[in-house]
Amino acid sequence: MHIVRLLLFPFSFLYGGILFLRNKLFDWKILKSQSSPLPCLVVGNLNTGGTGKTPHTIALAQKLSELNPAILSRGYGRKTKGYIALHPEMSPEKSGDEPQLYLEAGIDWVSVCENRLFGLEKMFQDGHSGIVILDDAFQHRALRPDQSILLVPAHRTYRQDYYLPSGDLRDHRCSANRADIVILSEASPDLDLSLMRKHLRLKDHQLLFKSWIEYDGVRSWNQEKPFDASREVVLITAIAKSYRPKNHLKEHYTLVKHFDYRDHYLFQHKDLEDWLEYSKQNPGTQFITTAKDAVRLKAYRNKLKDLPLFVLDIHVKIEKDDELINHLKKCFKGKE
Repeated sequence: MHIVRLLLFPFSFLYGGILFLRNKLFDWKILKSQSSPLPCLVVGNLNTGGTGKTPHTIALAQKLSELNPAILSRGYGRKTKGYIALHPEMSPEKSGDEPQLYLEAGIDWVSVCENRLFGLEKMFQDGHSGIVILDDAFQHRALRPDQSILLVPAHRTYRQDYYLPSGDLRDHRCSANRADIVILSEASPDLDLSLMRKHLRLKDHQLLFKSWIEYDGVRSWNQEKPFDASREVVLITAIAKSYRPKNHLKEHYTLVKHFDYRDHYLFQHKDLEDWLEYSKQNPGTQFITTAKDAVRLKAYRNKLKDLPLFVLDIHVKIEKDDELINHLKKCFKGKE
């Protein structure tokens, strides 16, 4: 453990105790949980970011299309409050970047609300009649979901992690017992699920799957010319664990620079000027960003018209996803 995290360990012990007590108050029904007027599927994690909630949520919504899925998100990073139903022209500052990405993925109904129960009630009142997938709501225990999916990074599970601030756990390890389904993200194809089930101490009824990210190639964002794989590239990211696209580009292209910003960072005019100046000084260099970051750049399309910018698309691959989807369909069709 890094020396700074080691020094913070006493605070992690205290934080873990607070989390344990909070969960017990819900378990003992001192703090109340209630069901939604709409059937709900919760997707979340125990640690801070980087487990792929957004691509998993998109994949689940697309594969459950016959159940008329909508998505309800907190809208992390937005500058607004309360319930908002999204439309394509809405700015990420009003909705958050991830909800905009859901719209671009073809999800017809996307809403944001920090109070999940209130948001679900509004969606019900406004006429939604299908299921609702809630991203990053595993800790929102005021809601009692119909099914819950816990995403666990395969390379460092909650059994190997520590509580904040010395580690990355933001919820207690025992919370994993509430999950109906566990998905090991960033998994290798040869990962043994039977061994991982024992390692995670899962219950017999908890389903276990593994998943990984696959890259779909590079598409143009503002250029008529196609991407030239022989040219040098520059990466622009403001996401958690930006080493993933960085490593992919280093493996397949000539990556010469990485403009790396904090997760959910809202790009400023100064940042755009830096990229344009770099492009001017290095003609022929192509710029690549992620789909999530491209959402935040929509408002700057005119200013960036001379920047050769491309988008690196990804999708999540869930092994034996037919078993997962059939299980969810069976659960939700029984609630119609």
